[in-house]
Amino acid sequence: MSLLRRHLLTILFVAQSVPALALNVIYNAATDVPVTAGSYTATGNTVDFALNFAPAAGTQLTVVKNTGLSFIVGTFSNLAQGQGVALGYAGVTYNFVANYHGGTGNDLVLHWADTKVVAWGFNDFGQLGNNNPMNSAVPVEVNGAGVLSGKTVIAVAAGVSHSLALCSDGTLAAWGLNSFGQLGNGSTTGSAVPVAVDQSGVALAGKTVIAVAAGYYYSLALCSDGTVAAWGHNDNGQLGNNSTTDSLVPVAVDQSGAALAGKTVIAISAGVSHSLALCSDGTAVAWGLNGKGQLGNNSFTSSTVPVPVNTDLGVSALSGKTVVALSAGAFHSLALCSDGTVAAWGFNFSGQLGDNSATDRAVPVTVNAATGVSALFGRTVTALSAGYDHSLARCDDGTVAAWGYNGFGQLGDNSTTDSLVPVSVNAATGISVLFGRSVIAVSGGASHSLALCSDGTLAAWGDNQFGQLGDGTMTYRPAPVLASTASLAAGARFALGLSGPSANHSLGVVGVPPPPPSVTTLAATSVTATGAVLNGTVNAHGSTTTVSFDVGGSVAYGTNVPGVPLTVTGNSDTAVSATLSGLTPGTTYHFRANGVSGAGTTEGGDLNFTTPSNNASLSALVLGAGTLTPAFASGTTSYTASVSHTTSTVTVTPTTADINATVTVNTQPVISGNASGPVGLVVGGNTLNILVIAEDGTPQNYSVLVTRQTAIQSWRQLHFGTTVNAGDAHDDADPNDNGIGNLVEYALDGDPAGGATGTTILPQPFRSGTNPLQLAFDRFLDRDDITLTVQAGDAPSGPWTDLARSINGSSFSVLTAGATVGESGVGNSRQVTVGDLYPVTDPAHPRRFMRLQVVSNP
Repeated sequence: MSLLRRHLLTILFVAQSVPALALNVIYNAATDVPVTAGSYTATGNTVDFALNFAPAAGTQLTVVKNTGLSFIVGTFSNLAQGQGVALGYAGVTYNFVANYHGGTGNDLVLHWADTKVVAWGFNDFGQLGNNNPMNSAVPVEVNGAGVLSGKTVIAVAAGVSHSLALCSDGTLAAWGLNSFGQLGNGSTTGSAVPVAVDQSGVALAGKTVIAVAAGYYYSLALCSDGTVAAWGHNDNGQLGNNSTTDSLVPVAVDQSGAALAGKTVIAISAGVSHSLALCSDGTAVAWGLNGKGQLGNNSFTSSTVPVPVNTDLGVSALSGKTVVALSAGAFHSLALCSDGTVAAWGFNFSGQLGDNSATDRAVPVTVNAATGVSALFGRTVTALSAGYDHSLARCDDGTVAAWGYNGFGQLGDNSTTDSLVPVSVNAATGISVLFGRSVIAVSGGASHSLALCSDGTLAAWGDNQFGQLGDGTMTYRPAPVLASTASLAAGARFALGLSGPSANHSLGVVGVPPPPPSVTTLAATSVTATGAVLNGTVNAHGSTTTVSFDVGGSVAYGTNVPGVPLTVTGNSDTAVSATLSGLTPGTTYHFRANGVSGAGTTEGGDLNFTTPSNNASLSALVLGAGTLTPAFASGTTSYTASVSHTTSTVTVTPTTADINATVTVNTQPVISGNASGPVGLVVGGNTLNILVIAEDGTPQNYSVLVTRQTAIQSWRQLHFGTTVNAGDAHDDADPNDNGIGNLVEYALDGDPAGGATGTTILPQPFRSGTNPLQLAFDRFLDRDDITLTVQAGDAPSGPWTDLARSINGSSFSVLTAGATVGESGVGNSRQVTVGDLYPVTDPAHPRRFMRLQVVSNP
């Protein structure tokens, strides 16, 4: 990562040697800086925050602006390095993480916590980290499912074919080419997705990494204790550990020599094969390849350990100067001094040193800022970045200057002409996207340049053959264009945009707006014919979220009802519901859960439910025998019916008005519109209970009292159209005047309504020789409701003696000793002959009479 530090600014608030205090920080705007000091001690103090505005995604809030070079001493007792800070405004929670090494490297800032790492451009070795071997002309998200899951990335760095990321918790991730161990995971296997850098060794164990830098095939890490670790390729001593042996894991840069003894490194930068470090005393050191004088120590000899950058009076442009920022190009180096001047050294073939020459320099020279010659005249440089063979400077007025090689337009002046002195990056209306924008950071790539603007956009210019400008094309651009945000989350803004002096790919950290609520619609419960409970879950993601439900007969809904609870907060799923009443039975309703917060509105998926019908009515009721009285009507629930004596069973066919209703007949389930099984009938009254259960459980009872007639009632019905023992149908009546009453007609299967003589077969008394008097008649076996008794006597008026009797259609039984019975015949009709007790020769009974007595049982 290019190192850019700000020179000393006017002190707005001095906080040196102050007693313990409670610092109350109120932010009314993102530009507010509560504390500005030349040095600051946080130990023993506390800090509390209040947010009075809605920050844009990716915003960084400065807590302490440290204008000195040394790190802030200690930490606030209630705010640790990497600690999360949740600030609320207008019901929205904005999450930040604390970094005591943010800003220019030693400022306490609150980084936007909700970040995504993106990458674009060349991807031959997976350096874009998206597990896809293709180049990309637009930013694509680096895979965040592995070691970056749940992390906030606060810094990134790009080597020629590998990338680094520093997380707020101090962990490191790397991806891309790994032939020389530049990923630092103990192997030489490349990875197209981030892997963890091994931080268990002596160089990093127990330490807090605060900055990273990527060289051609190697990597650097700066720790909060001022030590430096390195890993990867080491052919020119660029790891600084006094060897030229590659390392697959981080090793400590040798800080025991004269260049760094007793010093604290506060910033680092990596070129192709040389490294730079800035110390808290404002001096610079370098190590590694030095063939072009890029170490700045007035030699061309490479070094495997740090050596001081020359500051000799009369020799070096750094004489008497305090360096506040460093940046390493491919084979040249840049330094920003506290007085606003810029120095450079190393390779200068294309004018990348900016001293109005093309001569290599083994010691620092001053970058030209002369009036009429240099774009830096009258401007104060606040940040630097070196590309492969070009250089960039950000000025305090938000403009950018560049110098050096310009074959691909990387100077951004709308030309491809090299420049030996700084020229202004084009910001003209209609030509450059920098028109009307203020640049807050710059970064040089191999042959392209990037500029982060205060509005969260990222401008780019120069070489674009691999899509490294991110504008969706592969066309080189000699003037700034905007990197595309089309592939980013809605509202996402760039918080960082970086490349490297050997990189043909670019990296970015984008801030993602506080997420709107996560809403899931769940199935309705307690659904009745007229009511239901709607359900869902809402994750407010820390913002106060109002809950409601849309409901209606279609996906157009039409009605909105408040949820319970009405508002939710926190970062976990909360169950929400709404109780509905007054619904229409048998109706389908659509619904969805909604969550509304200051961060946005989310609608859950559409679900539906159907209220069960409460219709427990029958639309038809039919008996297999008999006729309902009254005629069936859906609203009439009680009926009667009459069936003949011979009908021993009946079926019932109920049809429900609603197809979802169920029905039983005498507790036995019946399918609507189908006949039940036979229901047995006894003679007399039989109650049929038809129970209809509506879909919602509502019951409705129907009953039918079915009267099974007695045999004589059926006979009466047949001959007289009534079952009542009255009028012509009376048992004693003789409607055909044949001298035989109805009951006898019934007993002997006569026709009571026939002619005067009738057709009844009368009992026929007869004698056979001297045999006793006999009575013969036909009877039907189905006459089971009468008793027939044959009687004999000496006079027409009796008294009578019972000779034989048949009850309920059974065979005759002799009642008096001496009487005789004979039965013959088949089928329903049998002839019966009953003999008298006394023969005709009996002098005691010279005359004899016989009769048939008929008695109805019911």
